[in-house]
Amino acid sequence: MPSFSDQVIGSVEEAYEEQLDEQDHECENCGSTDIEYTINISRDGSADGEGECTACGEQVEVEIDDDDARGELRAIQDQIESLEDTLDDF
Repeated sequence: MPSFSDQVIGSVEEAYEEQLDEQDHECENCGSTDIEYTINISRDGSADGEGECTACGEQVEVEIDDDDARGELRAIQDQIESLEDTLDDF
């Protein structure tokens, strides 16, 4: 079973993928909109991504708005720290 941290990162990654899918990227080389994304997420929730056209292999420039996810990740980290503090009190 994946760790809680891996589950959170997975959820954030899914949100970024949805965000990129909604942006309707188009390959400048062949015009295809079938783009495969690679998303790199750091521990603070910031992210960068790359896109590759599945039709011709051309790299497609993508931008990720990571402000919301970083805020959500920080809130989750705060909750975890609070729970750890509570457990320490027992």
